[in-house]
Amino acid sequence: MDDWQKDWWQQLEKTTVTLEKFFHDFNQAVESFTEEVADALEEFSGQVQDTLVTEVDRCVEDFVDFMTETNLELELSLWEDIENLVDDSEFVEITTETPSKNNYAACIGCCNYHGQSYNGQILVCAMHPHGVEDDHCPDWEKQPNIVSKWDDES
Repeated sequence: MDDWQKDWWQQLEKTTVTLEKFFHDFNQAVESFTEEVADALEEFSGQVQDTLVTEVDRCVEDFVDFMTETNLELELSLWEDIENLVDDSEFVEITTETPSKNNYAACIGCCNYHGQSYNGQILVCAMHPHGVEDDHCPDWEKQPNIVSKWDDES
């Protein structure tokens, strides 16, 4: 009865060794396959990248060449269209008002006076866009070579 048990343990040991060798070989095969796939993917991605870069460069060069060839025509066409669309005289009416004793008396002879009216809205000066309320402006500055109302009073 001892022989069959001994044979059974020997067979079990043999099976265990065979399975260990199988799993070891299988593990090496998987590692090898993984390395080959990684190398193939790396090579493929390198080829795709090289091809993509080459194609993008070619497309950009073609686009630049096209734009260079048609730039003058395009520029002229765009400016003609813009000039036809925008005519300031249709949108903004600009008039100039001169200060007098009745209107903006404090601004007579002032170098800061702007006095232009845009569509009916006057811009008197940057400091006082609507003018000052009295006859004396705290920011009044004499225009060079102009006689002002203040010169007459002194």
